[in-house]
Amino acid sequence: MSGWMAGACAAVLALGVASGAEAQEAGAAEPTSAREQARVLYEAGAAAFDGGDFATARTKFEESYALFASLRTLYSLGLCQHALGDFGAAVRSLDQYLREAGAEAPEELRAQAETLLVEMRTQLGRLEVRVNVEGAEVLVDGEFSGMSPLAGALEVGPGWHVVEARREGYRGEPQRVNTTPAETASVALALEELPAAAPPPPPPPPAPVEPLYGPPAGIAEKDWYGISDSAYEDYVYSTGRHQPLANWILERNRENPDLDMGIILSGSQGLAWTLTGTLVYVLHEQDKFESGAWEMPWMSFFTWLLGGALLGSSVIMMIVDALDLGKVAVEHPERLVAVPAGAAMPMPGVETGEASGDRSTVQFGFGLGGLELRF
Repeated sequence: MSGWMAGACAAVLALGVASGAEAQEAGAAEPTSAREQARVLYEAGAAAFDGGDFATARTKFEESYALFASLRTLYSLGLCQHALGDFGAAVRSLDQYLREAGAEAPEELRAQAETLLVEMRTQLGRLEVRVNVEGAEVLVDGEFSGMSPLAGALEVGPGWHVVEARREGYRGEPQRVNTTPAETASVALALEELPAAAPPPPPPPPAPVEPLYGPPAGIAEKDWYGISDSAYEDYVYSTGRHQPLANWILERNRENPDLDMGIILSGSQGLAWTLTGTLVYVLHEQDKFESGAWEMPWMSFFTWLLGGALLGSSVIMMIVDALDLGKVAVEHPERLVAVPAGAAMPMPGVETGEASGDRSTVQFGFGLGGLELRF
């Protein structure tokens, strides 16, 4: 055994030196690469192996192989596992080394790996694992050993082992099984499917939204819609608060096709009467010219007066239409919701022109020449 150990140490050190020489060349260009870090860890593991600290050597080799999957590291890891007596892991590492290295494996290393495999397999037991669910992870002593169904029996060291199967959406209990050298033990793992999570209940339907006719409690109507004091005063006196403010604003601001029709009628009628007066005047003057006397025809004067009035009213209506005179400026038009007939609308406060309790008021007024008096 001492001769084998000396040979193994020499092989590990030789592999470490070779690996270090190769990595120094690569490390010149990539000093911080994963391969360079793996080389440093490998050299630390080789030094620990040479000093007989196989536990530390195994840890360094595993970290090095995780960073850079080198066949030299895999072979050294197998030797270290063999030295620690973990024959199951050593068989897996050395067997993987022979499969992946193939014909390129050095003859000395191949012969030593094959010899160790034959010796260890005589001391290993075999573990046949059956799982009732396909695609489950099989773990032996916490280490991943394959996916169910396994291709064959697992080679493990003699003694007790904890075997477990895991798959998302399933649950199962780990099993303990004892293996003996050159014997095959069987273990059956049963996974139970977890019940599907109940879907969350549907959200409750939204509560029906009652339309808001008028401002909320505590907010003045004119502030809610955003109109001037003068416009609100005009509304109070013109309606006596018998019509909701929103309906009054919408009525005042609606498009007025009657005004357009009035402009057309006034303009066309005024022009027609003016032309009629002109024709009457010309004919009358022609008659008076032949008789040698002159008299202003009353019919011509009347038609001119009527035509001029109609033309003037059409001009005034055009100005009113263009300037939107009489419309109410509103800061919040989105709050203007017409109140349906018969719908209740809150009437905030008692203001001028409102009825409160058994007290009632009456408004009347008259206007002349643009001056309106209200009482």
